[in-house]
Amino acid sequence: MKHYKIMDEYKLYSYEDPNIQSINRLEPRVYFREFKNLDDALHFDISNRGNIIDLNGKWYFKLFDSPIYITKKLIKDTTMIKMDEIIVPIPWQMSGFGKMHYSDVWWTFPITPPKVSSNNPTGFYKKNVIIKEIDKNIDYILRLHGSDSCVKIYINFQKIGLTKGSRYTSEFNITNFLKNGENEIIIICYQWSDGSYLEDQDQWWFSGLYRNIEILLEKKKFIKNICVKTLRKSETKYDLNLSIKSKEDINSVSISLYDFDKKLIFSRNNKFVKNNIEFRDE
Repeated sequence: MKHYKIMDEYKLYSYEDPNIQSINRLEPRVYFREFKNLDDALHFDISNRGNIIDLNGKWYFKLFDSPIYITKKLIKDTTMIKMDEIIVPIPWQMSGFGKMHYSDVWWTFPITPPKVSSNNPTGFYKKNVIIKEIDKNIDYILRLHGSDSCVKIYINFQKIGLTKGSRYTSEFNITNFLKNGENEIIIICYQWSDGSYLEDQDQWWFSGLYRNIEILLEKKKFIKNICVKTLRKSETKYDLNLSIKSKEDINSVSISLYDFDKKLIFSRNNKFVKNNIEFRDE
């Protein structure tokens, strides 16, 4: 208990403060894709990632021994340092940066929860993205499918937000931070955070942007979230409960169910009530 009383006197940075799990991160939702037409949806090409700006590929990258070296001045002027290149998505350890480490019993840093060591390897990512013209009918959603273990995001030198939970898909609405032409995205990734105490297990520790990253181009009048529940009542009879939430006012939506052979089981048009549909059928 003495240890925890001493820890109360220390300043907690955002990446080690358990009271801060995210900043400006959108509410979690189910993962779904938009298809151009019904035929494309029924054939479900797994390589189709929807209407996106793909941010996978080459990024400029610098690995620091500690986050103390990443200053506000550096974020505004990255020419202060010489940056390497890295191909995303991949853990930076698999690209020759940092050290490989496997843990089973022993921790990989001094145990002082929720603080982590100041010797906290921190990846500094930068990518420039050109958007010729911002579409006012579109929400631009930055989506990280996986980043380990805590991430801060800047766009055009403005802080967008923060996310923890290295297995989460994290989304941020960056519409108001983008401009016509070239946009600079900076992502700061901390190898250790307060979440590392919970995530420690028998595993290789891999850090950075290790899953897909993209900007989702989503209509403002569009589905926000979907929840599907099924209840088996007999060998051939099921209850289907479906909840759909919209982002803005939408009059109605068509709901169709197909079997494995792409044969239509039923189709129905439902109206939204206060941006929500609750649907049940057998």
